[in-house]
Amino acid sequence: MNEMQTVEALPKYLTAAQLAERWNISLNTLYTNRSKGRPFPPGSRIGKLLHFPIAGVLEHERKQQMADRSFNPDLDASNAPVERKAA
Repeated sequence: MNEMQTVEALPKYLTAAQLAERWNISLNTLYTNRSKGRPFPPGSRIGKLLHFPIAGVLEHERKQQMADRSFNPDLDASNAPVERKAA
């Protein structure tokens, strides 16, 4: 997602196909991961299609990013303070 893009410019809901395209995964992978109970944003069926509220998708992406060491320096052990032993 373009960082300059605001929430107002995004649709209110994403279909499963739109979410799969956003995450660069296949639609089958999306359905499989969701059915296996893997961490996923909340979704609901509207008619025959599965829809995900954009607010839930953005929150899920933020949580996943914060759990990733490459985005969250606090999780990287190489950034931990070094303890010096007293002589």
